[in-house]
Amino acid sequence: MLSVSGIVTTDEEILHAIEHIENDDFQVALPILSRAVAFQPNNALAYQLWIMCHIHLGRLEKAFELTETDLSHGMPPVMLNIQKTHDVWLARLWAANRPPLQRPEITS
Repeated sequence: MLSVSGIVTTDEEILHAIEHIENDDFQVALPILSRAVAFQPNNALAYQLWIMCHIHLGRLEKAFELTETDLSHGMPPVMLNIQKTHDVWLARLWAANRPPLQRPEITS
């Protein structure tokens, strides 16, 4: 994604990631948000979306690890607790509703 100037800002990257998230394309949004967080570690929106992508991709351990480091990214303690509660709820919901793994049909 290039802007008119040819330089992509972090805000533009986040908007691009949100477009992918809205289309349930978390795998594509994840590296975009990773770059945004690398360039702006205190950007709470990018950080929360990054955690959400990890959750939706089933990377719960990584999501919890990132949630634990939220305080170092400028998120106030109250928001951290709300985020943790939300993340746990989403993780449980995802685990309870994901379809069972099925073996592919082998045809000869």
